[in-house]
Amino acid sequence: MKKSEENEEMVEMLRATGVLRTSGIIEAFRHVPRGMFVPDRFKRFAYEDIALPFAKSATISQPSIVAYMLEELMPIPGSSVLEIGTGSGWLASLIGYCIAGGTIYTLEVDSDLVNMARENIEKTGLSNIIIIEHDGSGGYPEKAPYDRIIYSGAMPSVPHAVIGQMKSRSILVAPIGDKYSQKLVTLEKSEKGLKRKEGPSVIFSPIVGRFGFAKA
Repeated sequence: MKKSEENEEMVEMLRATGVLRTSGIIEAFRHVPRGMFVPDRFKRFAYEDIALPFAKSATISQPSIVAYMLEELMPIPGSSVLEIGTGSGWLASLIGYCIAGGTIYTLEVDSDLVNMARENIEKTGLSNIIIIEHDGSGGYPEKAPYDRIIYSGAMPSVPHAVIGQMKSRSILVAPIGDKYSQKLVTLEKSEKGLKRKEGPSVIFSPIVGRFGFAKA
């Protein structure tokens, strides 16, 4: 995986602002450059802290938001992770790097996005990322329970079915709200129940599916 000065500058900016703190996540950002996942026509903006179009209505989220979500998720080596909404494959690849020895199952309902993400992920050389074409709005019970679950698109709420796929000590991160405005929500599950934390306001593309939003 090729590093670049622009990528390193982006990482240092995220560290300086305090959004990127954990050594394993910092190394993931360094070794999985965002530019690998950005369409050619937007390459010159790849390391700016802005969201970029990827395909159709999908976008690659801005680096500071991705960093925030990963710091909340706290991925650790050897863990089992579910991502809902593969998109470009950048977030799945960052997580795959962080969880060496573990597996990330990433779900995408759009077959064209599945193919594009698969091509992108193959460039990273990571072998612990499994892309599945599937309506992921309700999770993926076939491989449950998970240590970590992350939604890469907006949901109106976290379905009870997905909460049931979390291990007794696990974390879920998701943009929750309507199609036009959401809050990043972190759920920590323990023997005592669920602890909920609300983070910054965001705008993510909606997750379409049975438990998500209807197609436009």
